[in-house]
Amino acid sequence: MRDVDMWDEGTGDGTAGDRPPIADYDHLPKVLVESRAARMPREQVEALLRYESAHRARTPVIRALRSRLHEIEDGGRRQKAVGGYGPPRLPRQPAQVGTPVRRAG
Repeated sequence: MRDVDMWDEGTGDGTAGDRPPIADYDHLPKVLVESRAARMPREQVEALLRYESAHRARTPVIRALRSRLHEIEDGGRRQKAVGGYGPPRLPRQPAQVGTPVRRAG
C-alpha cells in the first residue's frame, strides 16, 4: 500500500478531484500527516496543502505542510523549532574561576 494516492492520472500532480492525496487522509491527525509529508517530494506536499486548504482547513496542518515546503526549499538546512513560545534561550555560560560573586545587600 502506498502512502500517496495520485488520483489525477492525467497529470499526476493531484490537482483534480475531491479525493485526498493520502489514503484515509480525512481521519489522520496532524502528527501523522506531518510524518508522511516528511517523506514526500515537493509536488506531493503542494498537492496535500491544496487539498487541506480547500477541504479541512486545519491551521496546524497547514502550518506543518508550509514548514515542510520551506524545509524542501532550504534543502533540509532549516533547524526545527523546539517547543515553547518566545525567543530561544541562550546556553548558560559556566562561572569562571576567580570571578567575584555579587551579593544583594
